[in-house]
Amino acid sequence: MRQGLLAVLLVLGAVAACGEERRDEQPAAATATRAAATATAAATEETVSTVPDAQIRNRAEAYIASMVDEDWKAACEAWAPSERQSLAETAGSCERAFKVLFEGEKKVKKMLADTKAGAVRIRGGKASVDLMAPDAAKPVATLGAMIENGQWWLADLPESDMP
Repeated sequence: MRQGLLAVLLVLGAVAACGEERRDEQPAAATATRAAATATAAATEETVSTVPDAQIRNRAEAYIASMVDEDWKAACEAWAPSERQSLAETAGSCERAFKVLFEGEKKVKKMLADTKAGAVRIRGGKASVDLMAPDAAKPVATLGAMIENGQWWLADLPESDMP
């Protein structure tokens, strides 16, 4: 497994562990629907909505919802096939890697319940998407994305490669 993907997963866990306890858990389907509508309607001055933006945001929103629902198969499906393969080689399966790291982690669920995909930045075949909590000035986390097999997927990118 590439060490960076594990690091991203662990950072999400650590951020959630330090997060606020006051957020109520919400069904991920409702959160994802609300967040997708907000993301679609809220193209910022920094980023104008394009097809790649929408595909990247949709992957991030699906990932967020799957993490809240502890749907490890769906969480894996948001990541590039090469990333899934890397996790499978290390943990036995991508799903198992997510399950071992996050199953029953209520703080992760609480943090992500209100989190939505924010700004998307694209440079060539690589991109980054901010995960934003309500009223936060800075992202909770930033995920990488890349084109693989003609589609945008979440990906483990070194920070220096993220636009």
